[in-house]
Order: sequence, then structure tokens, then C-alpha cells
Amino acid sequence: MIIGRKGFRLISAGDDFKQFAATSEEMVFIGPPSNLEGRIALCNTSDEPIHIRKLPLMAKGTEKIKLPEKNEVSISAKLQPNQELETTASFSLDNKTPPGEYQAAINVGDKEHLVKVIVHPNVSVKVTPQKLHFIGAAPKQEHKVKLLFVNEGNVPIQIPSVRHSTVLDADTICRNLSLAVRKSGDEGSEATLDSFVKGIKKDMSGWVELSLDEAMQIVEPGKDLILNLTMKLPEDINKDIDLHKGAFRFLNKIIHYKIVMAPQQATRKRKGG
Repeated sequence: MIIGRKGFRLISAGDDFKQFAATSEEMVFIGPPSNLEGRIALCNTSDEPIHIRKLPLMAKGTEKIKLPEKNEVSISAKLQPNQELETTASFSLDNKTPPGEYQAAINVGDKEHLVKVIVHPNVSVKVTPQKLHFIGAAPKQEHKVKLLFVNEGNVPIQIPSVRHSTVLDADTICRNLSLAVRKSGDEGSEATLDSFVKGIKKDMSGWVELSLDEAMQIVEPGKDLILNLTMKLPEDINKDIDLHKGAFRFLNKIIHYKIVMAPQQATRKRKGG
């Protein structure tokens, strides 16, 4: 027997202590596989205060869910003798558990209670790396890089088409805003905004064209795929900027990139003036 703070008897999955019960008529746990939550009503039928922390969990039904190594429900319920309490409980399943309805069972005290488990779709992907660096900023120059895509969710994911990105970063915006304020700040907000927009237009190049060889392929849950990304710089890439920055969205991820001038390009720029 383990006694915690303030004299509460601590109860975890596998304990022999059975003097408590569930008063819930139905237990339903809902959410993505990594975090299924539900409500449980409990009653302490003993004559001592108890702190319930873990309850045993078992798979039931014809289509059984795959339980984790620690097949238990996490809970934190402190009950005085004869007290009833409704509280939140949670458990997790394998991340690849498909969406749908399943059955499980929770042991509460000396009784087994059936539980309805409703698994939601979970779109979770990993893309590595998410920060790219390239050398060379010539007009129409192409850069190629490989990315690792991992489907960490529980539904198939189709690789999207990526088409373009704007070479425009916070440094460029801040620089042009500062120049506009210095140049036209005394003339009012409209003149300052006009100056700012003109500076952005001068520095901003055309679209960076993007393409993925693996676009439209489907990656099943738990699987990975090597992606071949090509980036083609615009014809009007600004040659007066040593470092170009940008980003593009890939599903729910943001891929950032930096492009610096090749050494020979930087040398020509300095010689030319």
C-alpha cells in the first residue's frame, strides 16, 4: 500500500485495492489516437481517502485496437470516503490506428466496464529538413534538393503540388520601411506608404518556380518517401541583394530557404561597382 500526500491511498493499474466503483452508465473516449479523452464518474466505497491515478485498459470487440505497451488509462481523482466524483480520463493508441469506432474495457474496482472508442482522423506529417540553403543566385538558375517526408498520422496523405514562392523576407520589409520613414516620414502616412511600396517593388523579384517529382503520390500511415524538389529562380532576381530569403507552405509545414550569391557572382558585383 502506498500512501501519498495528505494521507490519500494511491491507486494505479494492477493494484489489488477494489473498494471503488464507476457510476457512469456509458463511457466514451474521443480524439486522435495520441490523445483519447472521456469522462468517468467514480465512487469511493471504502472508509479511507483514495487517489486514483491509473486504471487497466483492455481491447474488446471483433476489430481490436492495438494498445500501447502501457495499456492503462490516465486519471487523477481524489475521493474521500463515500464521495462521488466525475473527472476526465485519457489514454493513447498507436498513432496509425485508423479512424473509426472501436470497443475497449476498463477495470474499475472489481468490475469491467465496456468503453466506446471513437478515433478521429489525424493528419500529422514530418518534413526534413525545413530549412534549406543554396549557393548561387543567377537568373533562371535551378537548385535541387531532397526532402524526407514521413506520414505520422492515421490517414493516407497525397503529396501536394507546389508551384511557386515569393523571394521576400522580413529583413527586406524592415529595411524598406525604415528607408521610407526616413525619406517621407515628415510628409505624412500616405507618402510614407507610397515610398515603402516603391521600395518593396524595386527589391521584389518574380516567382520562384517550385516542382516536386513525387507530386500526387500517396503515402500510407507510418510510411516515408524521398521527395525531389526543384527551385527555379526568376529571370529578374535582384542582383543587388547578397542574401535572398523566402518560404513556402507544404501541407501544414513551412519550408524556409536562403539563397546566397556564389563567390564569383559576389566578386563580379564588387568589381562592377
